[in-house]
Amino acid sequence: MRFLALIAAVCSTAIASVQSPDTTAKPSSAITQQVQPTTPSEAIAMFGAPEIVVRMQVKQAKRGIIFLDSEAAFDDPRNLRVALSAKVAEEFKQQGVLDLASHLSGRTIEVTGCAMQFEQRIYMPVLSSQQLKIIPFDQ
Repeated sequence: MRFLALIAAVCSTAIASVQSPDTTAKPSSAITQQVQPTTPSEAIAMFGAPEIVVRMQVKQAKRGIIFLDSEAAFDDPRNLRVALSAKVAEEFKQQGVLDLASHLSGRTIEVTGCAMQFEQRIYMPVLSSQQLKIIPFDQ
């Protein structure tokens, strides 16, 4: 759990450092932008950015802190590792998904958040199920 707390703190700090209130914007002029998902390789190159959206097929999933890998070998330099907290697993459990790692293995997902480097690897922490979108098989 300390691992997720550490990477979440780093991502939160990065987000807070680039966010500043825009006092000149008026509510009627706000434009909502749809962010296009990036590939895992693009996300790895963007680590440290405050927020990205990545679409990837889960090629390997592990239990405990649930790690979702974009490559079959976790130590592949092209691998983006998504780390799901116990809270996320519990949120899915309440929706009837008892084994989240098995449920996501082989699926395509979109993850919104911050990518960061930790021990020579790039991770995206997921602390809420709202950050994770499962793409239907037909898309």
